[in-house]
Amino acid sequence: GFFELKELLKQEVQLTRVDSVFTGMIQEVKSQGNPQKVAQDAILGDIMMLQKTYETMEFDVMEKIARAIIGSNHTYIVGLAHIGLVARYMERICRSAVPQIHASTEYHGELFLNMDHFSEKDVVVGICLDKCQNQTIDALKFAKERNATTVAIVDSNLSPLLEHSDLSILINS
Repeated sequence: GFFELKELLKQEVQLTRVDSVFTGMIQEVKSQGNPQKVAQDAILGDIMMLQKTYETMEFDVMEKIARAIIGSNHTYIVGLAHIGLVARYMERICRSAVPQIHASTEYHGELFLNMDHFSEKDVVVGICLDKCQNQTIDALKFAKERNATTVAIVDSNLSPLLEHSDLSILINS
């Protein structure tokens, strides 16, 4: 499922050689004995989590978020550490319809440069799954202080990101 994928992604980021990534994935499949079963289990786990998210999703909130992003001067997606992959993926998906979208995935330089531009005509999306990075919380708090529309994508009602968000999406992970 998602947690296994997340752990694999954390390990991949730490590896420096491309071929060592493939070697690690091959070893994982070999250790399970049945590559097809490993893939099926991972996909089924993800489908179940997506189904749970779909069942609890508030579509009126999704519409508000979409309208805010479409009407914004700029939309910034803050996703740090392994969540940076999710932020970049969201950026790529939205870029064709919303060219003014930017993913902040680096802890210092890129994030702080983007934060300097936050304004009331912007949307700032913070993503915190599993563990929430302090810099993501700080970015959403700063955006809120600058009167930007803030959106939290979280996997817990206890996420500290919710305190600084105008709108939120709770996902099952």
